Amino acid sequence: IVLILFVICTIVAQILFNICFTRDKDPEKTVELGIQTIEKNGGNGALIRQGRDWMLAQNVSHHYITSRDGLRLHGIFIKNDESKKDRVAVFVHGYRGAPSFDFSAAAKLYYNNGFSLFLPDQRTHGESEGKYITFGSYERYDIVDWCKYIDNYTGNKCEFILSGVSMGATTVLLAAIEPDMIKLNYITADCGFTDPKRIFTDVMKKWYHLQPFPILNIANMICKHKAGFTINQFSTIEAVKVLTIPVTFIHGGADDFVLPQNSIDNYKACASKKELILVPDAEHGVSYIKDTQKVAQALECIFENYFS
Repeated sequence: IVLILFVICTIVAQILFNICFTRDKDPEKTVELGIQTIEKNGGNGALIRQGRDWMLAQNVSHHYITSRDGLRLHGIFIKNDESKKDRVAVFVHGYRGAPSFDFSAAAKLYYNNGFSLFLPDQRTHGESEGKYITFGSYERYDIVDWCKYIDNYTGNKCEFILSGVSMGATTVLLAAIEPDMIKLNYITADCGFTDPKRIFTDVMKKWYHLQPFPILNIANMICKHKAGFTINQFSTIEAVKVLTIPVTFIHGGADDFVLPQNSIDNYKACASKKELILVPDAEHGVSYIKDTQKVAQALECIFENYFS
């Protein structure tokens, strides 16, 4: 009986790994389903579509770098020809997201405040290469290298804000403490998690009514063997304990994917100057859409206080 249970758990763990750690087979469909879900929950889907159209209508240039483990990574730069200010916003999208979706609603606000925009495709997303999503373990180094590239591309004189959503929020917080990261003025972290293990544990219990042990333990061994990292390899809480860059944590109170307590715990542990914004009725990643005035006002204050 024990052997049979072990085999079943191993099969389930392998399926879990294949589903959760690999590239989305139809990202455009995922984006459209995401917009429909937002509209179903009372959000403004038109704001996203209009924002995407606006971004793609700007002065877009395509850029490529090679990651430290040999992947060709892609990103787009939107130069702000209307601004005399040397500001760059680096937008880091979430798990199986896209920068033109995750930041579509807020991008124009940054642009109107004098920012040029850089939107990388995280590894295993969009036009970037990659076989496995590593939930911040390797992505953090990609973002460090992208920031160094953009800093050099713009002439090493720009002021930077690093903004991440979901997995992207965790990625930017991890990247910010890397010793070779460029100087940043500010970070925004929207609905980030404390560590991958916590997310998988919460999702398995809440969505699938499964106990994590031993399925998650087996999946972790598969992950280590195939993707070269473990789901308990890092803790964002430990990272923010040594963070020196000011940060605003944002989270939706109705988020049932990355529970709000993740951002609350990150906020409490953070050593740098910090702010926490909770939007009570917002689901995962849609705080700006659900309460545009509240979040936009907070961003405007950041722009005014931290950018010359």
